[in-house]
Amino acid sequence: MAGKLKTRVNSSGYKQFWDKDEERWVFTHRRVAEKKIGREPVPGEEVHHINGDKEDNRSRNLVVLKDSIHDRVHHDDPDACFRCGRSGHWADDCYAKTDFEGDAIDEDEDWDDEDEDEDY
Repeated sequence: MAGKLKTRVNSSGYKQFWDKDEERWVFTHRRVAEKKIGREPVPGEEVHHINGDKEDNRSRNLVVLKDSIHDRVHHDDPDACFRCGRSGHWADDCYAKTDFEGDAIDEDEDWDDEDEDEDY
């Protein structure tokens, strides 16, 4: 019989669970994002909660961003598009080929993920 999953909310308000295999606390939003994109976020990337709710870890509410765009969305320009980092439009309407720093944007990224959420 499987044991109950140990969970907690850390001092910053993020949900975590105890990963028995890794023997450490893991951020739920990061694990869900890993499953969504098929890899771990690399250094220089952050997992962003689109609706701003740290406890809403549905895959369609999470996106992996470059640190610079994440900082811009949270601090410099809260109305900035989280896809390209520019103001004046939302990510669903973004047709930019580059982000605000001039780096190419992945054309295959699906910003309107309607897939059913899985259990992690």
